[in-house]
Order: sequence, then C-alpha cells, then structure tokens
Amino acid sequence: MKRLVLGICLLIVVVLTAYHGVRMVKPAVLTYADTRDIGYMNAKQDLGVIAAYPHPTASPRQAVVRRYLQDTITAMGYRVVEQPFTFTIAEMVRQQERLYARLNEPQRKAFDAELVRVGAAGSFEKEVRIRSGLLHGESGQGTNLIVTHITPEATGTVLFMAHYDSVGTAPGASDDGMAVASLLQLMRETISRHDAKNNIIFLLTDGEELDLLGAKYFVSQLSPAERNAIGLVVNFEARGNHGVPLLFETSQQNYRLMNTLNKGVKNIIAFSFTPLIYQMLQNDTDFTAFQSYNVIGLNFAVVEGFEHYHHMSDTVENLPPATFFRYQKTVHRVCARLKFLNPSIGRVRRLTLR
Repeated sequence: MKRLVLGICLLIVVVLTAYHGVRMVKPAVLTYADTRDIGYMNAKQDLGVIAAYPHPTASPRQAVVRRYLQDTITAMGYRVVEQPFTFTIAEMVRQQERLYARLNEPQRKAFDAELVRVGAAGSFEKEVRIRSGLLHGESGQGTNLIVTHITPEATGTVLFMAHYDSVGTAPGASDDGMAVASLLQLMRETISRHDAKNNIIFLLTDGEELDLLGAKYFVSQLSPAERNAIGLVVNFEARGNHGVPLLFETSQQNYRLMNTLNKGVKNIIAFSFTPLIYQMLQNDTDFTAFQSYNVIGLNFAVVEGFEHYHHMSDTVENLPPATFFRYQKTVHRVCARLKFLNPSIGRVRRLTLR
C-alpha cells in the first residue's frame, strides 16, 4: 500500500512539474517584421488550404489536400512519389477492441466519453468511420507523399516527417497542419541548395490518425539497406494548439546528437520529464514506427491547448500566430542544422562536425 501511495504521489508531482514547466516557456510576441517574414507568410498561406476543413484519410477533402500538396511541391521543382496503402474497417475495429481490453476502469470511462463526444456512443465501428472518413464501404486507401532531395557526393540520409491527415472531427490546423506547412516552406528553401552533407527525404504520411498506418507502411517497404541509410528521423507533431514546440522524445544514446544540435540551434526547449509523461499518456506518433529499427530520431510537438486537440476548434483562426511562427522557425533551424551534419549522425559514436 505504501508503494502505491508513493507511486501516486510521484505521478502527481511529475504531472504538476510538467504542467508548470511547459507553461513557463512562451513564444515571443510577433513583431511587424515577423508577420512579413516570407517563410511565415508562405506557411500561413499553405495552412489555410490544408486546414480549411476536416480531412481524414479516406475523405474526399483529403484528396483535395493531397492534390494541393502535390501541385505545390511539383511547382517547386521536386518529383512527388505517391505511396498508396489500404486498410479495412474490420481491422480498425479489431484494433480498437484490443486497445479497449488493455485499459483500466478510469481509462475506459475516458474512452467511452470520447465516443459520446464524437457521436459514436457504444460503437467502435462508427468511431472508426468518423476518424477515417470512410463512411461507406469496408476498405479504404491512404497515400503517403515522398519527396527526395539528392545532394551530390552525399553519403547519408536524413528524413523529415509530418502527417497530413486529420481526424474526422477537426480541421487539423495544429495537428498536424502547421507541421506540414512548415515542411513545405523547408522544401522551398532546400530546392536550390546543393551544399548539404546529406540526402533528404521529406515524408508526408497519411493515416497517422489510424494507428500510424502510413508511417508503418513506409518503413515496411524499405529494404534493410535503405533503412540503414537513414541516419536520422525528425518528426513534427502537435497535441494542442499553442505554446512552443518541445523536443519531447529522442531515441536512445542521444547525448552527442543533442550536444551537437544545441551548438548550432538556439532556443530548443526540452524537459527531462517529458518522455515519462509521453509514456504515461500511452500515445504514439509516426516516429514510433521507426523505433523498432533502432533509427536515431527526434520528436517535436506543441502540447499546450489540449482542449482543442481533435476538436473542431483546431482551426487556423484559433492557432496563435506566435506559436505558428515559432513552430515554423524551429522546423527551419533544426532541419537546416541537420542537413549539414556529418552523414554518420545515425551512428552516434562517430558523430562529427564538418
């Protein structure tokens, strides 16, 4: 009993520390010059299209978003590779049943309340159809978008990733529209550069909201040699709609990676307790699909404003400009730094600077 009480007390302390620690860090107020920044303006325009409406994987609106992304990226000068995959309602329902069976009583009550909120009380199938956008039929399709930037004489590869699907109950301005818009701007900044030390893969996954279907499929289609060539994965996410982007998860043996990154990028925010909180929440991101292959990686997200997470209030209008600006600049600075690191970055013991 004493151990249980101590465990509960420790959990309360950790949660309170996390809550107050995260809230202490605020994005700076935007200046007029910030609002006229070309990168921010481009990303803002892209986000207005991406997050205009809910766009779950199998919905007609997702097809509109996909076409916009393809046209925008192609106009930059890249070639966009489509990677389609399929899913069935039956397998998604079975997944929900397995998840539900593992929950304790309080977790089940929260799960049941979420079913009621989205209009699917007592029905896993209805919830899956709302979340996937597959309102009719038994099988649907998602499509990853893969863009590659090849650098002459590069001997390594880094992968930058965000998911472009939303749930059926949210436009997804923060989750994960601002990450996708930020990666689009990063692509614009990268297309004319040939001095990086790494090849770059931009991966826009579909079906993240359906148990990471797109990311899992992408990894499964790589040969062992292709997986080994990826030295680093950086994923951009959101579990709220304001605050600053946090580096909330890293792979193992990350000291040299973090030390090197900190020397080149200012204002990276990370707390030692965030991995523990993330594990307790029992959530996954696309980065999870790479972890079983021991790929080195970083996971970024904003976590404040949870009341908007997967809600219809996750709109462009409700996304604070200061948060979006800070997020876009973090993507730019982190990824710009990683493009120029030694391509052996994934093999941490050999990490060196140019």
